[in-house]
Amino acid sequence: MFIRKHPKKWGKSEYVPYRFEGYVLFIGKGENVVSLDIEKLQRDVAVDFDICQDYMGTICINEGVAPLMRLTIEPYRTEIYDTGEVSEKGEPVMAKRILPPNVDNIECDLYPVQYPLEVEE
Repeated sequence: MFIRKHPKKWGKSEYVPYRFEGYVLFIGKGENVVSLDIEKLQRDVAVDFDICQDYMGTICINEGVAPLMRLTIEPYRTEIYDTGEVSEKGEPVMAKRILPPNVDNIECDLYPVQYPLEVEE
């Protein structure tokens, strides 16, 4: 993943934690977590997602008031392969398949956390 961190104007910047499990990206900590399945979200064009917080600190996707992360998921890649069959003309039959996503090609802008991620009791 290609990451750009945007610093806070004053003080130390704290960024939202994230992790990958396979092709699923988990963003947040504790019970305040959202997930994005990169494989299901890929399209034939690049797709952008804004991960934000609302005033209560809850993490939201494409809504909210305080930006945490902006993701750009690359378009899916395809591969043409030989099916092993032969057409009526004696030519090999080719087919197209979608390749699995490459999580290293995701672009990510991280913004400082403005509201607490977990509510203290």
